[in-house]
Amino acid sequence: MTVITGVSWNNATQTVVITGSGFGTQSPYNGDSSFLSLLDLQEGPTGTGWDAGFGGSEDDLVTLNVTSWTDTQIVIEGFTGSYGSNNWVFQPGDQVVVGVSNANGTPAETNAALAAHFTITVPQPITSTTTGVVLNNPSTQTATTVVAGASVTNTTTQASGDAIYGTPAAAWNITNLGTITATASGAGGVVLAGGGTVTNGTGALIAGVLTGVSINGGVATVVDTGIIAATGTAGVGIQLGASAVDGQIIVSGTGLVTGAVGIAAAPGATTGSTVTVSGTVSSSLGTAGTAVSMGGLGRLIVDLGATFTGSLNGGGGSSVLEITASLLEESAVEGPEPQILAINPGSVTNFGTL
Repeated sequence: MTVITGVSWNNATQTVVITGSGFGTQSPYNGDSSFLSLLDLQEGPTGTGWDAGFGGSEDDLVTLNVTSWTDTQIVIEGFTGSYGSNNWVFQPGDQVVVGVSNANGTPAETNAALAAHFTITVPQPITSTTTGVVLNNPSTQTATTVVAGASVTNTTTQASGDAIYGTPAAAWNITNLGTITATASGAGGVVLAGGGTVTNGTGALIAGVLTGVSINGGVATVVDTGIIAATGTAGVGIQLGASAVDGQIIVSGTGLVTGAVGIAAAPGATTGSTVTVSGTVSSSLGTAGTAVSMGGLGRLIVDLGATFTGSLNGGGGSSVLEITASLLEESAVEGPEPQILAINPGSVTNFGTL
């Protein structure tokens, strides 16, 4: 039996993630399929609807770039073919019916014959606001983008002053291309109570007092090529709580994370969090502070270009500190000048394995 339990839609990146069960398996492809369809109930040449990615009795001209198809998840990363012509475009506010059948079963002849359907509203992008954003409707808000040039803050008491707060109703997906700031004591820039993904783009800013980004309650991913900061005296730049499940944090290149504690990754579920750094993680307390705290489980991966100020603390247990091969190879080629990584830690302690 094929069941769709949720659909995450990010129009800015043209990424659609379909979750459920009974999808079967097949290799990635770019084209049409008799087992998948995205039916927009609006738009099209006559404004009455159009279909993408379905290859039943007649192939669709708008195709889909499917990068992963497992029995429980399908990932689409791009609308291709004739997308954009003839008003074939997914607009914010459009209702889209996602249809899926088991890829290892009998091909469907029509969209209606697909085994499972799920209706989602294409999310509206977030523009500037001073009253914060609360995410509580999984059918319309699962993936949200703060557009370039937008400023999101919260001058009210809603959600304890958090600039963007995601309730436990879903795992939310936030892409920030603008500025997100929370200024109330105890407030965070982005706080997700049900897990999710936060992607902070190059030149973008997420800042809070207690935390820059905080995720609890589910699978947690943070990708940073901009700035994530906590301004409070005990603030944490990126915090994955104890109920976050096997989180992943990536601070790349231009990415900067700062706070009294830069990154605090609690143990989470079974394997702990993985923190990969080729950017900068800094404690606002300098070498007396903590750049990264792993909580006794998980892996800190130090890659070429990584810069730390403050201690790297594994928290004991089975935490691992890994120096990547690319960083070691660069050191071997360049010799003692330049340094293999810029690091001024107060200490590197409590890792079970190096």
